Amino acid sequence: MSDESPALPYFEADQQHWQAFRNNERYADMHSPCQASMRYMTFRDCMTRITNNRLDHLPMPDADN
Repeated sequence: MSDESPALPYFEADQQHWQAFRNNERYADMHSPCQASMRYMTFRDCMTRITNNRLDHLPMPDADN
């Protein structure tokens, strides 16, 4: 008998979809009309903001214990 949760494949698929969303959002922000030198700062800020938002919405590992 496997110790793997039946929800794991759904979680992994969700993670892949989220990563695609995150990358698309970053590239959209990076290519918005702004100075070329600001594009990379915008890229990093966007990556940090989206990742932190995602982490805020994930439950803590022992939240249901």
